[in-house]
Amino acid sequence: CSKPDCPSFCSIGRDDRGCMQCLCIQN
Repeated sequence: CSKPDCPSFCSIGRDDRGCMQCLCIQN
């Protein structure tokens, strides 16, 4: 998988395949 380009308000997590993903929560 490719490394995600996450916005600054997002945290980085991993999905079930061990790939990095952006966890973005906007209130």
